[in-house]
Amino acid sequence: VGVIDLGSATLEPARGLATYRTVTAALAELPGVEAVAVGQRLPLTSLDSSDRTVQVEGYTPAPGEEMTTYYASIGQGYFDALRLPLVEGRDVSARDAADAPPVVIVNTTMARRFWPGRTAIGGRVKIGERWAEVIGIAHDAKYASLSEPATPFMYVPIDQAYRTSMRVFLRTSGDPEAIVAAVRQTLARVAPGVPLFDV
Repeated sequence: VGVIDLGSATLEPARGLATYRTVTAALAELPGVEAVAVGQRLPLTSLDSSDRTVQVEGYTPAPGEEMTTYYASIGQGYFDALRLPLVEGRDVSARDAADAPPVVIVNTTMARRFWPGRTAIGGRVKIGERWAEVIGIAHDAKYASLSEPATPFMYVPIDQAYRTSMRVFLRTSGDPEAIVAAVRQTLARVAPGVPLFDV
């Protein structure tokens, strides 16, 4: 895991998204790499997520009920790289582009809370000013600490929630530290000026 920051190198979202795709494709070709993805959030880190007050179509909050939910932007392959399986529905894909209908993946705790006794797939969540359709349900993860209670959480495609700084995840078949130099060399070749830090 490392962080790449496009802020100074790619200012336009379309260019930044293209850079993420170029970087992940190039890293996937390195010997020993089994999976690669970008994502905002690493489980068990407390400061990597954003949060929004959400509305859930068909759900009426109780008086004073907290409707703020954490979420993270993710790229294709995030769940595979982290071995965080989907229990229902589909992963984000190339079809979930910036100009496509907004979509979201929720965790099992969020699915049970807002869609009790039925599937969350096809449900809608209002994030900011846009309604997003639930396309997948992921297993719960521990987001801040091992002792935390089950927490609702959402994942949104990076194309629809662009960020200039993302973590890059690589799953390798060998010693992960042995590939760091090759990762840096690859970044220098395909995305000059984009730093890798917090490895």
